[in-house]
Amino acid sequence: MSEKAFEVITGGLQTTVQDLGRPGYLSIGMPIAGAQDSFSLRIGNLLVGNEPGKKPLEEQKNHHLVLKN
Repeated sequence: MSEKAFEVITGGLQTTVQDLGRPGYLSIGMPIAGAQDSFSLRIGNLLVGNEPGKKPLEEQKNHHLVLKN
């Protein structure tokens, strides 16, 4: 488990947590969902030193305040 953490003080109206989706459930009507650009999600995690598959925040033109612990 990583010791890295942060606290979101104010989240944007459309700030979401994204992942790589849930493939394999289309037969029961569940879409894959997840990040629209999974390649960029993987590269972003690599660039900031996250483990593969970590879930980033996605921001949609709103303001938020993040404090690093």
